[in-house]
Amino acid sequence: MVDETKIPDMNEEQCLDILRTHSPTNPTWEAARAMLQIKSASRMVASSRRIESATYLILAVTVVQLALLVVPCFRHF
Repeated sequence: MVDETKIPDMNEEQCLDILRTHSPTNPTWEAARAMLQIKSASRMVASSRRIESATYLILAVTVVQLALLVVPCFRHF
């Protein structure tokens, strides 16, 4: 029997093992499933932050490249 208070400290493999061995009507199964969803959501949030940072970096580099392209054109006038 698994103590439900220990589930937040378990790794994903242990939670998946609970999902494989317990019935869906078991509270331990529900707790393990919820913990896996929380961990998955937190990974998605971290991933979206990295993607957002990369997008701003790409935007900044694009602006710099455009400035380097446009500035010499106006210097000739």
